Amino acid sequence: MAKAHQPSFLEKRYPFVFFSFFYFLFTALTYQNYGETWDESGVYTRGLVLGRYLLDGQWLGLIHKAAPDDGMVLYDHWYAWILSLLNPSMDIAYFHWLNLGFAFFLFVAAYEVLLAQTGKTWLSLLGPVFLFLTPRLLGDLPANPKDGPFAVLYFVSLSAVFLLNRQGLSGMPKVFILGLLFGLTTAQRLVGLTLFFIWPFYEWAQWKWSLKPKTKPKSFWPEMIPVFILVFALTNFILIVTWPYLGADYFHRIFELLGAAKNYPWSNNVLFMGKEITAPDLPRTYLPVFLLVTTPLFILILFAVSFRALKNLKASPLWLLLSLALVVNLGFYFILKPVVYDGLRHFLFLLPIIGVMAALGFSDFLAARHIVYGRKLVGSVGTFILALIVLVNMIRLHPYEYIYFNPITIGLYGAQGNFETDYWGASYKEAVEAVEAHTAGTVQKPILINASGNSYQLACYFNEGLAWTDDINKADYYLSTTRDGKDKQIGRASCRERV
Repeated sequence: MAKAHQPSFLEKRYPFVFFSFFYFLFTALTYQNYGETWDESGVYTRGLVLGRYLLDGQWLGLIHKAAPDDGMVLYDHWYAWILSLLNPSMDIAYFHWLNLGFAFFLFVAAYEVLLAQTGKTWLSLLGPVFLFLTPRLLGDLPANPKDGPFAVLYFVSLSAVFLLNRQGLSGMPKVFILGLLFGLTTAQRLVGLTLFFIWPFYEWAQWKWSLKPKTKPKSFWPEMIPVFILVFALTNFILIVTWPYLGADYFHRIFELLGAAKNYPWSNNVLFMGKEITAPDLPRTYLPVFLLVTTPLFILILFAVSFRALKNLKASPLWLLLSLALVVNLGFYFILKPVVYDGLRHFLFLLPIIGVMAALGFSDFLAARHIVYGRKLVGSVGTFILALIVLVNMIRLHPYEYIYFNPITIGLYGAQGNFETDYWGASYKEAVEAVEAHTAGTVQKPILINASGNSYQLACYFNEGLAWTDDINKADYYLSTTRDGKDKQIGRASCRERV
């Protein structure tokens, strides 16, 4: 009897090849549409400064704090440095394309972990597709060089834990891979240290379930602890090398930076459920409410469906790992109550976890033999319709997908006046273009602009007829989002026209 054909490595990834073609076509067609966000160009500049420091060590501003909220030292800028090397002209649109290119690794990881878990090629495509159809995630990836790359790295690190364990890789190759990924992830955001709470417990659970009955196994921890120490050491080595402020006095400043990560010195007002509340005073319900009202309904429903895996955790190690990551991070959020604002921005990395858990839940639903065909058909049609509605909304919102709200708030319409919408200021690009069109042919030159955003966030889009003024009362146009109530300054300004 002839053996059944075993698909090759490439054949198992044909569905993802199609997705990759679509994704890179999407990036090529859209990367110039996104506006510069609040402090985006400042992040890239810090990356350039870090590169110069590492090459000649002359920029002391990276090892001395100038203010409590000095972004030059409170963050590691290795990712922005790499981007500055790839984009020496510092063209903002090209940065957006590079950010989207880096995000491709997120979709690769989502496909690979589902393929390893399910063995089903087309069902594994649900992971990348669900993440693409998460507007708050996709909309942040082009112009958010802080939280977007961290979300990518965090999920890739979790995927490495899952795949390396599944393949049985051990020793120094495992130490190097996990140390490198954990190090780069933690350097991007210190919350990456939560990986060290998730990884050992997951490894222990897999070891426990692999034991054969009536055997006397070796103890788990004597083998795990040396690997843990080496991975932790490599992670900290990367932090010290790429973060000059931390490297200058590691044992004192690591606690200072952890404290700053929890209590970031930002006390502006945040619009939450119809009330203006200072960021440190936001209730613990802030994050769960934002997850509830901004995650697509079909993902929320299938995320809930995925909890069927609790009936047999041993058969669903991927769900166990992702649920551990979710529980650990939400646990730290509720216990520590860090300063958060700007919607889901600081917890953007939870969205890939939730999205892939939802994809896993839908995959298990479709593959389950005990579920009749009719129920699968109804579930599939319902999911398709809800996903299609999300896609239509994304097309309408583009390039502002990151302000998406689901039907729980009656969409963006119902969210206005209750939640922050364009907190990131990407819409200033379009606002400047509108002013330019409105003032075309105007004799008065230049037209003076003031805005609630940073001057450099807008000035990069000015033509020769527009100029920035720091005095709102001298401005011909005042441009503002609703962030921090800055739109209310309109009433106090003597601007000739207001946008």
